[in-house]
Amino acid sequence: MKPQSHLAILSLLSACALAATAQAGALVVDGGEPDQLSAFLADSSHDFAVAATRFTLADAVTVNHLEWWGIYFPTGAVAVTDDFTLAIYPDAGGLPGAALTSVHLGNVQREATGQTVVLWPEYAYTALFPAIILAAGDYFLGLGNDPAGTELWGWETTAGGLQAGGVSYHSASGTWQEDAAENLAFRLSVPAPGSLALLAIGGAGLVRNRRRAQSARSA
Repeated sequence: MKPQSHLAILSLLSACALAATAQAGALVVDGGEPDQLSAFLADSSHDFAVAATRFTLADAVTVNHLEWWGIYFPTGAVAVTDDFTLAIYPDAGGLPGAALTSVHLGNVQREATGQTVVLWPEYAYTALFPAIILAAGDYFLGLGNDPAGTELWGWETTAGGLQAGGVSYHSASGTWQEDAAENLAFRLSVPAPGSLALLAIGGAGLVRNRRRAQSARSA
């Protein structure tokens, strides 16, 4: 193996390892662990197209990493692909207001937890997205999914949520409805600045090594 190729592979492995480290960042908002008790439909093919759960920020934060939990109806079979969209809304008198930002997450990382919610297998989801800056205040985090196949998706509840009465539904007709005195399980976080800096260095090294290899071949 040529030295340039060897260095390029090492740089790529370093970048991948650092990316994995960056995904496990500092927790900013803890919406609570899943409780394996119930889930709220949030499927764009259903009348309840989006579910949103309330949270409060005491200070301004930056977030770009989300973890959440859910299940599939009616059989619990895993959809071939998911198609998630995340949105942040201001709290407008107890219901979500006009979306401050919306991010198409698409088919995110999904893993079976080995737990069940009544009869359905539980899945954990995680996604990185472009950084969102939020001022102190009251918000709703919204999620909707359009999984492939006939299964409908539901967002799991939590026993340790931030605020009672925090779940709202966005119907296909375009109106919000407050549904229950419960909360939905999620965590918002941001990678540590040091991890992101190292990731950038690893990526820059990979680019340099590729350029050196190209120069050597053309010499």
